[in-house]
Amino acid sequence: MSWYAVAITVHILGIVWWIGGLAFATLVFLPLLRSDLSSDPFTRIRAIEHRFAPQARIALALVGLSGAYMLSVSGLWRALLYPAAWWLDLMILYWAFFALLLFVLEPTGIMKRIVFSGIDTERGFNRFHTIHKVLLAAGIVVIASAAISSHG
Repeated sequence: MSWYAVAITVHILGIVWWIGGLAFATLVFLPLLRSDLSSDPFTRIRAIEHRFAPQARIALALVGLSGAYMLSVSGLWRALLYPAAWWLDLMILYWAFFALLLFVLEPTGIMKRIVFSGIDTERGFNRFHTIHKVLLAAGIVVIASAAISSHG
């Protein structure tokens, strides 16, 4: 097996872990949490986040490293400048946005202040859930675009 095949495997598994976790949070955990906001939802979010955030950060780092390796080995860095490779740019932008969220905005508390400041708990969780829905939908579009554009 080549190193490129290992990189593809790591890349795909990292994406499955990362976007799968996002899907679980968006479609299962947050709706359950929103159904009963009376029992300190922030404590429940912190408990889940404490367990999953490090996993998501590792997955995101592996996706970035394996993606950079594949671009380097295949010589596709220059393809990022061409309109035909728009899907590569889209993947990188989505990854970079998540890297900013997971490595800067979330750990520093900026994301919490943006989402929850100045509004009541229910509106804050509605906003939080909506952000997750948008991120998941964007992730699905990015994955589908990459699959379609790179293989057909």
